[in-house]
Amino acid sequence: MSSVTSANKLKDMATLCKELLVYRNNELEVEMYIQRVTELDKNVLQWAIDLTERNMKRLYETCAWGWNRDRKVEEMTDEGAWYLIAREKNGTLLAFSHFRFDMDFGDPVLYW
Repeated sequence: MSSVTSANKLKDMATLCKELLVYRNNELEVEMYIQRVTELDKNVLQWAIDLTERNMKRLYETCAWGWNRDRKVEEMTDEGAWYLIAREKNGTLLAFSHFRFDMDFGDPVLYW
């Protein structure tokens, strides 16, 4: 539990990996940033929720869990949630990853 507690006390995760938060090739420059859900712009959060539904709803509907939008939004807005957001230099949102540090059956885990 101490590992999870320590991880959840982090204020600025980007300082741990700053050099990895920019990707460039000949046609594309991607900037990334990491924020807690509590600090994330509401429009970015809504975009992430909508993207999740568009990309994942059908997959969830084929498994035992099924799709429950309210439950997914609750998970994505849990106060312990972090987001890695990728955007083009002009601000166009490209991708995201949602993650959080937690305990599962007594073991520290990173849900990504």
